Amino acid sequence: MKEIITDRLIIKYGEIEDYVKVHEYDFNYLEGIDGIFEYVKNDQDSIRSWFSMDSSIEEHHKRHEKSRTYDYIIFLKNTMEPIGNIGFDRYNKDLNSLEISCYIHPKYWGKGYVVEALIGAMKYIYDLGYDNILYGYYEGNSKSKKVQEKLGFVPFRKYKVTTFLGSTCINYENIMSKERFYELYGNKFIKK
Repeated sequence: MKEIITDRLIIKYGEIEDYVKVHEYDFNYLEGIDGIFEYVKNDQDSIRSWFSMDSSIEEHHKRHEKSRTYDYIIFLKNTMEPIGNIGFDRYNKDLNSLEISCYIHPKYWGKGYVVEALIGAMKYIYDLGYDNILYGYYEGNSKSKKVQEKLGFVPFRKYKVTTFLGSTCINYENIMSKERFYELYGNKFIKK
């Protein structure tokens, strides 16, 4: 995977400790789902255990790529500080699509990094040959909803899901086609 470089960010594979830093907090509690918004810290060893089935971080990334799962760290370009995690997975053959997810450490909220990272990463995924990107959010996650609307995703489907606390809510899934993406952002990538 080549690095994705935006104005302020570099998106690339990270090391295990980068994931530990980015996932300091349990994002389930930061999404507003079930009316909950709390800063609950993750156990750092449990984050490290995500990688335990692989002998190295390189093996982890190779295994994921084989299954069309891409898992990157978002770094600040000027300091190389890891600030977020962006992933693409759940390949849908009928839509030739991947689903996107993006998390930014709360310390970096409100600075436009999510939108910048998503635009750069989406271009990369479309350049790999995918036709669509899906992006969902659970009912109550107003931050994710706002980002998707700002980017120009359009409603695709909705369905009931069980939340991490065991209650039921609606998952709203939105879609953006490659054509729509280039209508909205194509000029951003034209060299002058």
